[in-house]
Amino acid sequence: MGVLASLSSIIAACVGDASTTDSQSDSGASSDSAAPGADGGATQDAGTSGSSEGGATPADGGCVAGEKHCDGLALQNCNADGKAFVTIEQCQTAALCTKSPADHCLAPACSTDQVRCNVAALEKCAPGRDGYVLVSQCASVPLCSAQDGGSCTPPACAINDLMCMVCANMAANDCLMMCKADRTGFVLKQDCGLAQGKPNDESCNPVTLACQ
Repeated sequence: MGVLASLSSIIAACVGDASTTDSQSDSGASSDSAAPGADGGATQDAGTSGSSEGGATPADGGCVAGEKHCDGLALQNCNADGKAFVTIEQCQTAALCTKSPADHCLAPACSTDQVRCNVAALEKCAPGRDGYVLVSQCASVPLCSAQDGGSCTPPACAINDLMCMVCANMAANDCLMMCKADRTGFVLKQDCGLAQGKPNDESCNPVTLACQ
């Protein structure tokens, strides 16, 4: 009986040790599997949070629905889903595409290569057809011509220039002439007398530019 009791005690002790080891093993396995689960949960939460924030702004390369801009000649509008611009109007030049004061294509201010005289300034239509650019400043209004591609006629004289010239139908240099204000030629400044048949013998002196 003593031997049997001893064997029973030994068997019971072995069984108890085995149960304790299995329990510890199961507990360790549960802890290990729980850790990745916790990390995975944190990652998933962060991803969910980022997704909700991303919905508040347009995607990379997108645009704001209704936004307008010019792309060369094209006036474009961002479509309703904010993914792309679509052309709504084709302007005649890039310079005529504008967002201000309202989104539209401006009407051309002039035709290609068109010239004009703006007072005494000879001007040509700008490449963008949105206005004129200066070509040359003529000496006076009458000397500016928009004909045959536009040109400035050289002035006939300088302001305040004087010269002696023959009066009408007379052979003598008896008239003192002065340059016109528009510089297109000369106008009578003083009749030295011979042309009118007056009794004096005055004539225009080409050296002193005076009646003598």
